[in-house]
Amino acid sequence: MSQDRKETCQWIQEYPTDYLLLTNRPPTPAEAAGVLQSVEQIRGDLNALETEIIKVQEALSALITIRSTLQNQAEAHISIFNPIRRLPDELLGEIFEWCLPTQTMTTSSSHAPTLVQSICRRWRDIARSTPRLWASFTLQMTSERAAIEVLMAEQWLFRGGSTPLTLALGIRRGYHEEEEKDLRRAELLHMALRHSSRWQTLQLKISYGLLEHFSSLREQLPLLEHLDISIPIDFSGRRWVNPVNLIHAPRLRSLVVGSGVSPAFLKIPWNRLTKIVIDLSTTTSVFKVLAECHQLVECQIKGVVVEDLNGDLSQTPRARLEHLRWLSMESSDDPFNLFQLLTLPALQNLDISLRIPHYSFSAGDNYFSLSATYLVDLIGRSQCSIQTLVLNIPRLRSNELILCLEACPDLTTLELVAGSVLALDLPMLAWLIHTPGPKCLVANLAKLRLNCIDNLFPSQTGIWEVLFVNDFLPLRTETWEMLLSRKRTEVFNGPIVEIVVRHVDHDLLHWVADTRVEGIDARLFSPEGKEVVVYT
Repeated sequence: MSQDRKETCQWIQEYPTDYLLLTNRPPTPAEAAGVLQSVEQIRGDLNALETEIIKVQEALSALITIRSTLQNQAEAHISIFNPIRRLPDELLGEIFEWCLPTQTMTTSSSHAPTLVQSICRRWRDIARSTPRLWASFTLQMTSERAAIEVLMAEQWLFRGGSTPLTLALGIRRGYHEEEEKDLRRAELLHMALRHSSRWQTLQLKISYGLLEHFSSLREQLPLLEHLDISIPIDFSGRRWVNPVNLIHAPRLRSLVVGSGVSPAFLKIPWNRLTKIVIDLSTTTSVFKVLAECHQLVECQIKGVVVEDLNGDLSQTPRARLEHLRWLSMESSDDPFNLFQLLTLPALQNLDISLRIPHYSFSAGDNYFSLSATYLVDLIGRSQCSIQTLVLNIPRLRSNELILCLEACPDLTTLELVAGSVLALDLPMLAWLIHTPGPKCLVANLAKLRLNCIDNLFPSQTGIWEVLFVNDFLPLRTETWEMLLSRKRTEVFNGPIVEIVVRHVDHDLLHWVADTRVEGIDARLFSPEGKEVVVYT
């Protein structure tokens, strides 16, 4: 045994008390003292061995490091054959363009184009020689970043060459008026103005004082196509001094008039616009704008403030917009005076969203009951063919919805939101979802979306009932009974029924599957911001 141990390792040797390991008796006092001496000797050998192990581990670690370095060198040499090295500079520059942020352009080093130019010398040279990479950027005009922003803007504008420019100028919230005098003289704003001939898209979210620089603008704006202008909430209560002068923009087609901005203080070529978005404004102001926009195709009005029009509307000349196909209006006040002043023969998509005003319930009922009349008058007067209709009108009645649908015989998509779903009673649902025929209300309807917003839940009896939230009734029980009463043998030829709810459980998913077996193409959706996502 001792010979085997010695051959195994030089550290394992024979100790004087090894023979006691082969016995089962207790040691004598002399043997016990010898055992303790052997233990001390073994521990000394262990300490010496630990020292040797550390030396070996250090040597092994050094070898592993060398191996990793050699592997990296080998991979680096193999990368010489990488296909991306053979791509021409022009193609690589186009790939860099696809790396640009899809939303707000930024000068951050963690995003393209600043990021791609930090990879290697070749990429940096390609990025800096590709003007389109530097044609879009956002500048936050603050005192503490003024010097940095000036340097960044100089680099961006130089590398962009003569490429059309997408520029966003903004002031972050918390900006103070005492800083404004310094910013008025800031080189950053003047630098942007010096390149006005390159503007293609311009977004302004700055104070009234800084907008003064645009009132004296006399240069031609040959490339400007889109303008987005608003005032930060910190400045929304102040008054305009001079209008913004962008009249020399022959290619301007799209305009967003944001919060705090009055269209009356914008000198632009209104008659060339094809798309406009107007935030909160008065009926008179909106009408004057629309009356001048003869080429308008899309219009979104996010708020209408009611004011006294001082006169009989029948004596007011109407604005006829021959090309307007899409109209969206959202308001908490009465927007229908505006409808009486418009004729829209090309209108195809109409989206009306009203919020409950601060009136009594009786006044509110009268207020909403007029909505269908004004809509029908607008459609009849315009003789337009509405194909998509979205209604979010609280307390909309069934007979009022029928009037609207009868005025839209070519309707293919109908969406009822929140309180408007109340108008969808049993007979009307039958008209909408049954196979087209003589009694069908809307023969061409392909999609019916019920944006219920609030929850639906199954009762213990299995019949779908309604959850009352904030005095709104998302969908009536008889509507679900109508859906459930269809025969399994019926072939479904009616519209797709899309039901938008905020919360879905397994019971609701099973119910949708059952309705499809029953012959109803019902689909559940969930609101995700401004979009809806189908449940699977």
